[in-house]
Amino acid sequence: MAFGYTGQIILEHLDLGEVPVERQTSRGIGQDGVSELGRTIGTRVLTARCCLIGADEEERFALRRRIGRILNPNVSGRLIYNNGFRDYVIECGLGSTVDWGEMFTNRRMQRFEAQFFCPSPFLLDVFETTGEFLEVTPRLSFPLRIGVPGFLFSSLAGGQIMVENVGDAPSPLRMVVFGPCLNPSITNQTTGESIRVLFDLRSSESIEITTHFGNKRITLRKLADGTEANIMHLLDMDTPTSFFSLRPGRNLLHFSADVGADIGRMNIYFSPRYLMV
Repeated sequence: MAFGYTGQIILEHLDLGEVPVERQTSRGIGQDGVSELGRTIGTRVLTARCCLIGADEEERFALRRRIGRILNPNVSGRLIYNNGFRDYVIECGLGSTVDWGEMFTNRRMQRFEAQFFCPSPFLLDVFETTGEFLEVTPRLSFPLRIGVPGFLFSSLAGGQIMVENVGDAPSPLRMVVFGPCLNPSITNQTTGESIRVLFDLRSSESIEITTHFGNKRITLRKLADGTEANIMHLLDMDTPTSFFSLRPGRNLLHFSADVGADIGRMNIYFSPRYLMV
């Protein structure tokens, strides 16, 4: 369902709402003020004020029923917002049933208001940002002998990528590692955080690492048939490990492995998170 400035459902005003910030503080005896321990950003409530237009009473009633089926508190979905420059998306659901307002005297038009409850306050890009580490796939082999010692045949600048998070907050990411490689490791060299999986990954397999809050996962996937297995237990706990996010700004990511770092590859996917658009 589309709400805009043309058609039968006219958007009169969209209020993106303000997002509260909760601060955790402590105070000692004799202390002036407080010590700030941390802060969290609350939820967002969007309010859309609209007007429906029907040719007659029957069409207006059909529009009301259509709106009622889609804008239903029992249904969760995604709201795509266009600010005149680009599209953004936010996960949401109705905070209450639609509030139907006044009907115009000609009975062809009626105003209504819908409030959308957004568990996460951030608006995201509609499509994920993708970064691909350098991939090298052997296609040709032949015998070669070079008599000059120390001769440089070729060089390869791979294994790391600079990623820019243009959002307003740290962004969780999804990393997909393709074999063959042994014990793949990914490090955010900008922050010093890293994650390592103790697994001998074959060329017919991939490992997907997800760092989203409440959905941290390490999944092994067979590329031939798409079967999946949870391998969280293979996380290397003997070294400092973090399901890290990309901090706002530039992040230098480094991909390595005990064996196969030069032929394995990795893709990353993330959505910058915006508070203001």
